[in-house]
Amino acid sequence: MIYEKLPLFNHPTAPHNGTDTSIKAAKEITPHVNRMCDVILKTLYKFPNGLTCAQLEDIAELRHQSCSPRLKELRDCEPPLVEHRINEITKQWIRRENDDGTGTCKRTARVNFISEAGRDYLHALGL
Repeated sequence: MIYEKLPLFNHPTAPHNGTDTSIKAAKEITPHVNRMCDVILKTLYKFPNGLTCAQLEDIAELRHQSCSPRLKELRDCEPPLVEHRINEITKQWIRRENDDGTGTCKRTARVNFISEAGRDYLHALGL
């Protein structure tokens, strides 16, 4: 697959839900979307065992409101640059405990992995 060094997304603005505050937030974040996606991809590249969104937020120093939508966009783009994976033994999504900051949360979250297409994209950019 051949990639050019173009913005990752071909939409002129970040997604919004149509409310005034959501539209305003989308306009404000738009100039930063590709940089954040680049940071997310490069961070996931360094962690072959994947990261939950919370782990990625901590490592990449991104806010949840910025990181989570970018992960979804990277999973939903074609080809997907980020993916969730199935555990071969349990046939369930690979999940990991998610720290809520208090140390008491025992909930789990899906683990995000860079996809083969994501690796190809970064290699094409010289990483």
